[in-house]
Amino acid sequence: MSPPDHYVTTVFGDMADGDQMIFTIYEDEGGRYATIDGGGAVQAALGKPALQLRFRQCAVVPAAPAKAAVTPPAKGVTPPADAAALPGPAQLAAAPAFARPYHKALGKLAKEQDWLLALEGPAPDSRGVTVDGREYLVLQSCKAHDCAENNIMLFWSADKALVYGKVRAGGKSTMIGSPPPAVAKEIGNAWWTQWGKPQAE
Repeated sequence: MSPPDHYVTTVFGDMADGDQMIFTIYEDEGGRYATIDGGGAVQAALGKPALQLRFRQCAVVPAAPAKAAVTPPAKGVTPPADAAALPGPAQLAAAPAFARPYHKALGKLAKEQDWLLALEGPAPDSRGVTVDGREYLVLQSCKAHDCAENNIMLFWSADKALVYGKVRAGGKSTMIGSPPPAVAKEIGNAWWTQWGKPQAE
């Protein structure tokens, strides 16, 4: 068969359970990159978002295109040095390292609001901030076709495996994860900036 555009080679890895992980290597103007696929067990373990990504060699990643200006963080909150190529909420929702503390923070909301689990609705770009010396990834998402009354603002600390946030669901706002006062304040400010003034509860 004719190989696809930019194809270089394919590498197969045998897993302990007899399944295979498949790495297909390509090369384009940005350098070499790999896509990952595999049998059912591999696909289930990695999740759909990972199977759709291109994994490039770090040394040859092209410069990220300039993004539109965003609202600067509140006083006392500074962005980390490198905020490029940040994962989105749907991508993280499929990763166990994020999903476990996130579901714990959601509590009963995880059962009451299905859209909160996959976070596949409209989502502004992720960004990084530092509050009281700790770095957070700021994630935002909402329920498709109903963003005004069903939305979420999350602060994710990867090194501490902590998820804090504010959920607006069914006309009611709830703070999740018991954030420290300084973080709660910045979550509130960020939520207000992104989603606007809520209706009276």
